[in-house]
Amino acid sequence: MKKQMGRTMVKWQPFASLPTQYEGIRDLIEEKNKLPRPILSDYQKEEISRVLQEALETQKTVHFTYYKNGMDLNEMGEISKIDLHTNTIVFIDVFSYQNIHKVEDIIDVRFA
Repeated sequence: MKKQMGRTMVKWQPFASLPTQYEGIRDLIEEKNKLPRPILSDYQKEEISRVLQEALETQKTVHFTYYKNGMDLNEMGEISKIDLHTNTIVFIDVFSYQNIHKVEDIIDVRFA
């Protein structure tokens, strides 16, 4: 009886490794799909700065794109604070959640 139970465990052991293989394959696909960080011109940086400052003063809703972990992500909401010491912005999204983003990660900002 012991030999049979031991054999069944050995028989099914290769299938136990499949989830980790799928995780590895998924990680490879995600790594392949990552985008390089965009390089902004001085004009683009100045335009982003101008729009952020105007959005802070007027409390207008903005739509901005930022770079994070190899992806370009989009958000919409209001700028509540620009912190020059940490070079970050505090952003309140449409669900009233407060988010903090580095200014250097922002790719594009437009008024909604």
